[in-house]
Amino acid sequence: MRPFIPVFLLAAGGAAVQPVFLGDGIALAVPLSDTLVLCTDTHGGFFTVSIPTGVRTRWTPSWRPEEAGWEIREGFSYDGFVFALDVSPNLRHVVFAQGVRLPERYEVPEDLEGMRGCFVVVVCGADGGDAVPVAIGVEVGGGPEYCFTSDSRRLVGQPFYPCRPAPDGYAEFLAGGWDAPPPVPPFDWYDIETGERGTIPGLSVGDGFWKCPYSDFFRIENNWYMEHEFSSFATGGVTGRYSVPDGVDGGYIRGWVLPDAVLMEGEECWKVLYVDGTVTDGPSIYDWDLYCWLPDGTYLFTTDGGATVLHGNVDWTTGEASDVTICPGLEAFIEESFVPLPGSQGVLILTPAMWGDGRLSYYPLP
Repeated sequence: MRPFIPVFLLAAGGAAVQPVFLGDGIALAVPLSDTLVLCTDTHGGFFTVSIPTGVRTRWTPSWRPEEAGWEIREGFSYDGFVFALDVSPNLRHVVFAQGVRLPERYEVPEDLEGMRGCFVVVVCGADGGDAVPVAIGVEVGGGPEYCFTSDSRRLVGQPFYPCRPAPDGYAEFLAGGWDAPPPVPPFDWYDIETGERGTIPGLSVGDGFWKCPYSDFFRIENNWYMEHEFSSFATGGVTGRYSVPDGVDGGYIRGWVLPDAVLMEGEECWKVLYVDGTVTDGPSIYDWDLYCWLPDGTYLFTTDGGATVLHGNVDWTTGEASDVTICPGLEAFIEESFVPLPGSQGVLILTPAMWGDGRLSYYPLP
């Protein structure tokens, strides 16, 4: 299926727009605004990077692990590594999971000694103030993974261990073993405003989840792309299921393209798979690809196999594109991660330091 691309596309992007290098050695990055990015390095340090200058400024949360009685965790890939970082949709709060270690003065069962190394999940303001330790966890299954609900009110994710998020609370949890009643009621969400904790009935996030960036729907992860189940932070349970027919190639999900649908690989064409389990045909899988969905509803995509990156509106069920412009220079980065800025005026390009050089660049959309 070929798109309708206006003739003026050939003249679009005439200005020499190119990615702007912001820095390297960056492990994680989330935009706090169109001009400021919150980053971590590989040793648990936080800093902001200004766009487009690349100027770094130290960012210090008001909760610090040493002051809370923890030791800085060693023995992972890097000391004090930050395992997760995210910002709420309203840009008012940040969540991070920082690697720590339970000091030796706390006794734990011999078979759980390896769990002294853990992380603390912390929620704070976008400036690092009013930081609150929310939970403790270790990296298991598809975690750690934490997201805010679309109304920015709750933090949802896994793992949230049922204990007080302090060294003595974690030691109490480990001392009881897995079969003992938990020190505090189990929970899978935390209310940002009230501090309340609770559970969403039938919320299946234990093996990880892939949340839509602009709604509360998510794919229930299962490490298998022939079977898909969807759920919602708002309702829990299963909203829909889809099984790739026997003998049919495909099933790989490229990303979310609608508040209630993902783009899924098919044999001849992309499929638009909805969270209720229904599916419809999309554009040609040989020419088209999706790179980023921006907050204003536009997309970064290609219709020529990646030779050219385009920005514009797309109806993924018909292959019709409109208001399209060329993004010169982005074709060299299509294997990297694109992070949209809140105002949709540009994207960040990140190669995380865990498997690259941690380069962060900025691309202003033409």
